[in-house]
Amino acid sequence: MNSREEEIRKTQEIIINDNIIDTAIAESDFHEKTKKTRKRNLIGIVIVIINVILVLVLGFTTFNKDTSGESVATFGTTFKLWMSKENILFWFIALGLGILALFAEAMKFFVMIRTTTHKNKFGLSLKAAIMGKYYDNITPLGSGGQPFQIYYLSKGGVPSAEAMYLPTASFFLNQFAFLILCVVSLIFFSNSGLIAGSSFSTTFLILAYLGAAFSILLPTLIFIISFMPRLRAKIIKISVRISYKFKFVKNKGAATRKANKLVNDYKRSLFLLAKSKGTLLIISFLSFVYQISICSIPYFVIRACGVPADNVNYFELVCVCAMVYAAISFIPTPGNSGAAEGISFTIIFSAVNGFASQYWTMAFWRFCCYFLWIIIGIGFVIGGMIKTNTKRKKELKVEKEKLEAKKASLE
Repeated sequence: MNSREEEIRKTQEIIINDNIIDTAIAESDFHEKTKKTRKRNLIGIVIVIINVILVLVLGFTTFNKDTSGESVATFGTTFKLWMSKENILFWFIALGLGILALFAEAMKFFVMIRTTTHKNKFGLSLKAAIMGKYYDNITPLGSGGQPFQIYYLSKGGVPSAEAMYLPTASFFLNQFAFLILCVVSLIFFSNSGLIAGSSFSTTFLILAYLGAAFSILLPTLIFIISFMPRLRAKIIKISVRISYKFKFVKNKGAATRKANKLVNDYKRSLFLLAKSKGTLLIISFLSFVYQISICSIPYFVIRACGVPADNVNYFELVCVCAMVYAAISFIPTPGNSGAAEGISFTIIFSAVNGFASQYWTMAFWRFCCYFLWIIIGIGFVIGGMIKTNTKRKKELKVEKEKLEAKKASLE
């Protein structure tokens, strides 16, 4: 072997060794990323478990007793009542409404993605809707869903600009639909006997009014300042300064950039919605379907307990449920846990008679509009982890086999 061939062989060996090192680094990065993902998902699951424990503790210590302190109908008795021939249809409708709400969210993304990309991506739309609700429900104040929706949309082939503001547009319209439902509820049912019969009716109504105002305050404020750059700069500067003073933010520059990005995303989403009136009408309708679906669940849960239609008013319960959601919107726990169970038990499910447990009725409501979404989300998370791990392991295996084959050919 002459000196030139020897030099080529050594160069090839160096390249192969470098590739081996790169592959090892990629494998190490993959395992590190997998550990972080597992840790994040584990934290989410722990939060869910804590919520389940909270619901059970509240039920067995407080809510599952009558005024004399004696235990009332058991879960077995209540479930038997639900499964009776007269009530089982209402039970399935309540469960189906939780799924319908998710489907409405998915269809919103499907319509918006089709408008912006001219492609049909129902699977991606469903994933974005489910994972958004999953992360919303395991983070305080429902603040964790949008970043993951942006990630999944970008990864699914939606251009980065559209992926950034489609979740924002969805959130804006959900808030708008919720505000209208709250306004109607407060106008026509603020004097409801369900509310008047509670011991904290005045406090509840104050919180409901504040919650309704708060639900649209941020979108409205951003809508106004989006078209007033100077006013926007002043408001963001003051807000960041106050937040920094109270230790809500650690980095003023990062917080200012994030606030500007949020405003710009809202502005883009508004322009997106303004482009197509047909799209705007469809996704607005789907936002109302979402809100009315989750607020209709208590009615059918109560009917599943054998309560006659004459004893419970559908529109009243939908509106009272909307006011409950508004009143607990300030509670900084994942899914408003604790407040949702306590207030709903006292107000919404007071119509349930002694043949069924008010506590287990409330627990089934929470399952339909909260835990069901989390369970579906966990399924998607686990499925995604398995799919990613399998795909990456195959890629690493193929890379190793190629490198070993090259190395063997040089020996």
